[in-house]
Amino acid sequence: HIEVKGRLDMTRLAAVGHSFGATTSITTCQADKRFKACVCHDAWLFPISEWTAKSKLRVPTMFLLADGFDGLWPGEGVKVVDGWLEGSVESGVEVVAYNVKGTKHQNYSDFPVLSPELTQGVGVAGETDPRVAMATINQCGAAFLDGHLSKVQEENLGSWLGGMFNSLGLAKSPPAQETDQVQAGTCWEIPEDLWEKVDRKSVGSFDRTSSQVRVGAFTNQPR
Repeated sequence: HIEVKGRLDMTRLAAVGHSFGATTSITTCQADKRFKACVCHDAWLFPISEWTAKSKLRVPTMFLLADGFDGLWPGEGVKVVDGWLEGSVESGVEVVAYNVKGTKHQNYSDFPVLSPELTQGVGVAGETDPRVAMATINQCGAAFLDGHLSKVQEENLGSWLGGMFNSLGLAKSPPAQETDQVQAGTCWEIPEDLWEKVDRKSVGSFDRTSSQVRVGAFTNQPR
């Protein structure tokens, strides 16, 4: 086994998930202040709570979407994502969404990489080579997390140094204001060699023909 004690930086936690796991990641980041960033792989958002669907996201969040995003909840999940994109403009917490071209829902799992001909043959993997698709997904997520978690590390160092200087009477800085949101602007970029493989979705990119969104696998309350 790999010994991880002492090797984990618990001040820079991120959540990454696929499908229902993406919804779990979003919910976790909304509830647990230890998490500083989130990456969602073709999120299945139907089980999301009404409260979370209506809220602005607390941490920088990236959505990587398949060509058929929202297929399991047609027309509804896109409204939720578009609402989060719009909310990020107001809050200053970066939320981005990218379509990874030529992918389907299962491209965000290992199955197409392990058996590309079978998964593409039965139509559960997209037309892009599964290995290329997975590399694109991983590189986009890594760039996003590296940027935002490095920013958190710099902020942590700055707070530590400020506290030390204050305790020594060498400098005075105002006390940090408590906030539930992780304030972070854009501090990363998609690697240049991936520009042709992804398509960024901005506010209004999705069809929101109705403002009513039905959410919650169990409550199914209208938004």
